[in-house]
Amino acid sequence: LAPARLEIVDAGAGTGLLGLLMKQECAKANITCSLYGVDLDDCAFSVASENYRQAGWAGELNMSQGSFEDWSMPPGASADAFRICVCNPPYSNPLADNKKAGSAEVQLSRRRALEQEFLPLGTIFSTAGRCRCQQLWILWQADEDEPVLRAADAEGWRLRKAFRLRRSIRRPTCFATAFW
Repeated sequence: LAPARLEIVDAGAGTGLLGLLMKQECAKANITCSLYGVDLDDCAFSVASENYRQAGWAGELNMSQGSFEDWSMPPGASADAFRICVCNPPYSNPLADNKKAGSAEVQLSRRRALEQEFLPLGTIFSTAGRCRCQQLWILWQADEDEPVLRAADAEGWRLRKAFRLRRSIRRPTCFATAFW
């Protein structure tokens, strides 16, 4: 049974793709849905804001720039909506030697997208809980479950399902795991 109203929180939104895909599926299923994207990075904020603008759901897509840890649901959020947080967090350790070209701003943007310290798992779980999300869906690297399970347990979340994603039917190894 689908909820009457759904609110999606896209933590560390990046380009906004995860949230926009969920919004599209809600539209197909005729579910009223609002999308809230949050990203710390200036470049990501600009890209996601433009992608939201072009999506055609004006007023239902809201992008905020800032730390997810400091973010809270805006005053217009529904008190009785079913709320899901989605996140494809950074999962690399600090880049010891980042030799890719780019300005200092581009280098920082790349680090924010890749390094765990900019959006730690514990922060994702605790903030999703504080924002009264009923579910948290995380897309995580390969099959390294332990960091996700540890952070979930520490914040009182219970894993309901995990499935492995593969790039090719010919390659038996997974490149990511989705949890909820």
